[in-house]
Amino acid sequence: MLENNWKLGDRPDLGAMNSANALIRELDVGNPHALPNLRRGSTIAIGSDYSGQHSTSKYEAFGFVFADLHRCGAWIDARRSLGSGVGDVVD
Repeated sequence: MLENNWKLGDRPDLGAMNSANALIRELDVGNPHALPNLRRGSTIAIGSDYSGQHSTSKYEAFGFVFADLHRCGAWIDARRSLGSGVGDVVD
């Protein structure tokens, strides 16, 4: 049986972030393969992107990426193959 990766329970003390916590926990319970297990990683990269903060936008979007740098070599190689001008590349 698969074990869920998201271990943080309900934390009202986190304020608005508890809503994000609940969504991530729901995703993980519904699909144990949806989230990576980052517990063995010694270097965790966290990235984010935001959209829709301008006055004409009807919606806002927030995107987050959590990755174990030692286990995402293929992704780093693919980014490098795109060339310069596509964000910062971590070496």
